[in-house]
Amino acid sequence: MRRASLIAAALALGLAIALPGNAAHTQTISIPHIRVTATVGTDLARGAVFWPRVGRPGQGTTIAIAAHDVTPVPGFHGHGPFHDINELRPGDRIYLTWNGKQYAYQVTGHRLFRSTNLHIADLTRYERLLLTTCWPRGSSKYRLVVYARPA
Repeated sequence: MRRASLIAAALALGLAIALPGNAAHTQTISIPHIRVTATVGTDLARGAVFWPRVGRPGQGTTIAIAAHDVTPVPGFHGHGPFHDINELRPGDRIYLTWNGKQYAYQVTGHRLFRSTNLHIADLTRYERLLLTTCWPRGSSKYRLVVYARPA
């Protein structure tokens, strides 16, 4: 039986499955100042996602997470998880849980970029976290980027 068929059969039976490369732990982001706790998954329509081809917590390079601001996402009362990231200020804390370990970051600032800028999340030789969403609300003209460093 092919792997996809096995997975479909397991899901149909309600069985929990662990695929190679998937952590058994839930990956989450928590931003206390704006009362956000969200799973970091693989579907932007359902919440926050890691940008492809960037680092992960603890790897010593750029980590970038995107989420919607106004697009309704289940569990966020008619808006996206990053609806209020514009309210974050230097010193605010962000917590990521990755593979069962919690990482703390401290906001250092924010900046707007044109949506055509493809170098927002270039890799660095130091660890930094970027939170990105479309800006202004409801528009995709710019990207609001919040910067944070390990706390």
